Amino acid sequence: MVEYNLWICAGCETGVLEIKESDSESCDNDGEPEYHTEYFPKRLHAALVPKRFKKLGTTLEKIYGETIECFNDGSLILATAGLRALLEGVCDDKNISGRVLKAKINNLRTLLPNNNIIEALHHFRFTGNEAVHKLKAPKIGNVKLAIDVMEDLLNYLYEMEYKGARLLKAQE
Repeated sequence: MVEYNLWICAGCETGVLEIKESDSESCDNDGEPEYHTEYFPKRLHAALVPKRFKKLGTTLEKIYGETIECFNDGSLILATAGLRALLEGVCDDKNISGRVLKAKINNLRTLLPNNNIIEALHHFRFTGNEAVHKLKAPKIGNVKLAIDVMEDLLNYLYEMEYKGARLLKAQE
């Protein structure tokens, strides 16, 4: 059995389609049908809005955007894999030497102001390894925190110089 409902917000008049599905074998303890419900567009009260990085290259921007989409869709393993790919891409873009990600993260010390950031990136590398190699999804809060760290890294490596130059130019 499939039931369709169209809900309209009385305030903003935005529509939401509700699809409720059940079959004859899905019943609760009282014999009432159990429904699987989906909403379109998806309800995203905890959704992240991708940040805009003016100096980020097209490839890195695409990886970042897809990572945010995966997070918003609840695909935490794919979001974590995307973050790991983004970190590898940043290292390659900044010509950081190293054969493996561990070495590349260590060699980021030349660009970063303190070791705490390096330690955080190593922790994220371990989380990414668990997700990608063992197919173990991290907790949503840990993925959100890793996204925050990566956004801070992107801001520091790609935007700070640009914004600083704009500020100096504005003072002239």
